[in-house]
Amino acid sequence: MPVIVALLAGLAIGLVAGGINAVLVAVGRMPSLVATLSTLYIFRGADYALVHGGQINTTSLPDAFSRLATGTLLGIPTLALIAIVVLAGLARFI
Repeated sequence: MPVIVALLAGLAIGLVAGGINAVLVAVGRMPSLVATLSTLYIFRGADYALVHGGQINTTSLPDAFSRLATGTLLGIPTLALIAIVVLAGLARFI
């Protein structure tokens, strides 16, 4: 799977999970700490069941994923560039 697809999938899953928490807090009037911790265990259990108890180690990931963490573009670390893009995208909502 290409790195960008994995990143977008992770972002989408995070948005859905955050949306579920938001609905529990706003509509269900559940305390935010309770909602966050309860969905944490639900999502963790679903993940465990989905991968049949397996784990993903960094040694089993393709090189493209490690280059994402250690690479640079024009001398600027890739992770810093990603953070800048995310912050710039979210800045208009603040």
